[in-house]
Amino acid sequence: DKCAKIMISSTNQYLKSETQNLKVIFCLYTKDAYDIFKRVLDNFG
Repeated sequence: DKCAKIMISSTNQYLKSETQNLKVIFCLYTKDAYDIFKRVLDNFG
């Protein structure tokens, strides 16, 4: 959870400062990692 929170928060901060439209892709190699990132992202904000 901690890693996902840091990655999502850092990416969000960077994108807020960008003036271009950018696409971000997180490569997650397991279903467990995906589930963690999805849960963190669903609760983000």
